[in-house]
Amino acid sequence: MLGLGFLRNSLLVPGREAASADERTAAAILNQVEIVPLWVGSGIRTKILAAWGASCPVISTSIGAEGLPGVPGRHFVLADHAQTFARACIDLSRDTAQLGRIAANGLELVKEHYSLKAAGRRRLEVYEKLLAKSHGARTPAATVVESMTPTA
Repeated sequence: MLGLGFLRNSLLVPGREAASADERTAAAILNQVEIVPLWVGSGIRTKILAAWGASCPVISTSIGAEGLPGVPGRHFVLADHAQTFARACIDLSRDTAQLGRIAANGLELVKEHYSLKAAGRRRLEVYEKLLAKSHGARTPAATVVESMTPTA
């Protein structure tokens, strides 16, 4: 079975055409798929969010996608072992239909949860909760903000 070790050996040199089948497969993977073979770690997964935002499909371990709202098989391909990770990279790079589905679903997820529009909605929800506490009634935050805007 093909492993990903050859990616670490500088076989893919910019400006040099890939010669072997392994190198061509690696080039396809690197150009089409964001791979996140994270086995240990913590923190925000900005690499995955950036890939989703760029409509790039993702292959990740459970740890790599930890804390993100994505669903394995829908927003990313899950592979928790080296052999299955390598196989997923190869399979996904050759399956354009799945590449397209995973990429589109990831982009939709980013728009829904991380876009400026989504952040604005969450901010208004927070404002509405704060206003409800201080006014005792639920007042739409947008109305309150508009009433505070000076008129010309």
